[in-house]
Amino acid sequence: MNTMEAPTYTPTGLELGLLGIGGLLGLVALVLGIVVAVKMLKNGQTVVAVISMILMFCTGIGHFIALIFGWMKSREWNIKGLMTAYTVSLLLSIGFLGAGYAIMLPKLIRSAQQQMQQLEREANGAGTVDVEMGDGSP
Repeated sequence: MNTMEAPTYTPTGLELGLLGIGGLLGLVALVLGIVVAVKMLKNGQTVVAVISMILMFCTGIGHFIALIFGWMKSREWNIKGLMTAYTVSLLLSIGFLGAGYAIMLPKLIRSAQQQMQQLEREANGAGTVDVEMGDGSP
């Protein structure tokens, strides 16, 4: 049986670099988000802190709750520097991850489509040719 392998996609250094930087910035944003939630706890905002922390880990929406509430209280709690770092790290993370995936996903989809086409050709017999002789030998 003679089958030809469809090409598989391998991410480039640029894509991996963008995704790596975005991931690291995302970790920084997560840590800073937890620090903001701890500030909320210390200032008696237990419900908002717990909701934002749970949603940070479950859906990511907790970051936006922490950002909005943190900026609203930034002067009162003296956390403007923390909020600036948190906002910048979160936005840069989203930007780097978005750029990496925007470059990578079309190539990945194209590769998956080529693999599906190859599988369809093989299933329909177009990818292989088996010839049998009348005496039973191939």
